[in-house]
Amino acid sequence: MKIEKKSYCRASVFHEEGTYIHRYYLPEQLELQPPDMEALYQTVSHLCEEKSEKEIRALMLAEPCCIHYRIERITKEIPANVLLPAIDACFNYHHDRYDYNLTFEDTNFLMSLNEQLRKLEHDINAECYRLNREMQERQAKGEPFLDDYEIDVDLQFMLRSDHPLSREDDDNFIYGRQYRKTDRTVDLEGWRKEEREVAEEDYNDLREVSTHILFNVSHCWLFHELQSHSPVPPNHLCSIGTIWVDIKAWHQRFIEIENKVCRGKMPEGNQE
Repeated sequence: MKIEKKSYCRASVFHEEGTYIHRYYLPEQLELQPPDMEALYQTVSHLCEEKSEKEIRALMLAEPCCIHYRIERITKEIPANVLLPAIDACFNYHHDRYDYNLTFEDTNFLMSLNEQLRKLEHDINAECYRLNREMQERQAKGEPFLDDYEIDVDLQFMLRSDHPLSREDDDNFIYGRQYRKTDRTVDLEGWRKEEREVAEEDYNDLREVSTHILFNVSHCWLFHELQSHSPVPPNHLCSIGTIWVDIKAWHQRFIEIENKVCRGKMPEGNQE
């Protein structure tokens, strides 16, 4: 089987599911990189819509499996002794990813996590409001490194320290979420109105997926992002032990270089 992907480098950036499977499902001794794991998982996931697991295994093992990355012009052959456990890892992850059968303890934990994330949202919004006002005031004074600015929020979810897979020499990363909170028109009344709207908004989009009580209550935006848009299976969310939050205010300055003498010429290169 030949699997076509546009770019290995792009896959190295946008391969959350491949990274998650590589880290938590694949045997450590296998020499397979996350972008390759992502390519295999996307193939297996697509085939699952029409074929049984037995048929998919037979199809993928019928001939040598190669992943071709077009931009880099790289073709990687996945040997059978690596491919088979990789396919098993894909199936195991796929089952967990859409398994909404949660225990009573899991449900209580996730309901509590939803409320803690709701409180965290409020605290993040309040701090970003304060930073936006501060940056606007400094901009108005003409400070040299505030031609413009951006405010970014970076959240990292990590394993509990007592989890069997937690390691002292590792960051124990599960999932990360980055988003922008720059608002150059912010005012106190506008912020309070946004806070009310966010608090009242229900981001639960899983009511039709499961009748489980967890999916029949209001979800805050961060819980929705974690539940619906992360690669983390529902029952793995209970492994979260720490949330690390970074709020970054980027100071930006733009300098026009005066050059009346020469014009540079760049090589055309590969335009693909």
